[in-house]
Amino acid sequence: MEPRILDAIQRLNNPALDWLMCFITGFGNFGVFWLLVAVVLMVIPRTRRIGVTVFIGLLLCCLLCDGILKNLAVRPRRTM
Repeated sequence: MEPRILDAIQRLNNPALDWLMCFITGFGNFGVFWLLVAVVLMVIPRTRRIGVTVFIGLLLCCLLCDGILKNLAVRPRRTM
């Protein structure tokens, strides 16, 4: 069932939407969105502590999840 759903989504083409989705997806690369959130929170004096906490959480996640867990649980990706 899942491959059929993914195939149906793949057939939806529109150059403007393709660009938009690539742009939105780019925010997920390297936690760019959360880094921006952390920076904005750190700039505002009232939310500085929360911004530092978010930033430290991002660092720990990067080290533990991307650095250690992903290498321990390596799984081959399925190709279509």
